[in-house]
Amino acid sequence: MSKQSFHFFVKNIFNLKQPITGYVSVVVLAWGFCLLPVLLGASQQQAPIYVALTQFPVMIFFGGGLEEVGWRGYLLPQLQERFSSFVSTCITAIIWSIWHLPLWLVKGSGQDVIRFSSYVLIVFSFAFLFTFLWNRYESIALCILLHAGFNSFTDVYPPNYNNIPVSLIILMSYFIFFILSNYFIRGKSAKKHPSN
Repeated sequence: MSKQSFHFFVKNIFNLKQPITGYVSVVVLAWGFCLLPVLLGASQQQAPIYVALTQFPVMIFFGGGLEEVGWRGYLLPQLQERFSSFVSTCITAIIWSIWHLPLWLVKGSGQDVIRFSSYVLIVFSFAFLFTFLWNRYESIALCILLHAGFNSFTDVYPPNYNNIPVSLIILMSYFIFFILSNYFIRGKSAKKHPSN
């Protein structure tokens, strides 16, 4: 990585000057991801929505938000230079899942009481949303906010990770969203840069 590329990388982490649609996407995706299990009858609201706002700053720094510097800030773009968005997303999701695997060995971590297989399905679902957000805005900052937002809303709508059928429905829903949005983004890009 050149000095100029590194400077741009670091600047992208803190660059909050993003389109309003980017921030709307973060809120809708984070809230919708946690609300969907409620709509499917697999979870219930356990706290007022404002609790998510109080948790949000904590989740940015201590709740996984800064992981996005590595996942979407570095790994995903590098993979997409060699592979399709779909393959790159799957590879990222696999590594992301393995990254959290040691938590299943820690009693009281929260992960020790849920099925790893169902957790992986949720990670894949969330990874498709992240790839959409990255490919649309190429913003590490927005990905950090989405990760923190998701973790904040889980305090309002605690997910039932052990419900594999619902996890599969969520995965299929966001995979379809990913396919449709990826097609739209490519079509929009083609219109901006028509071939000669």
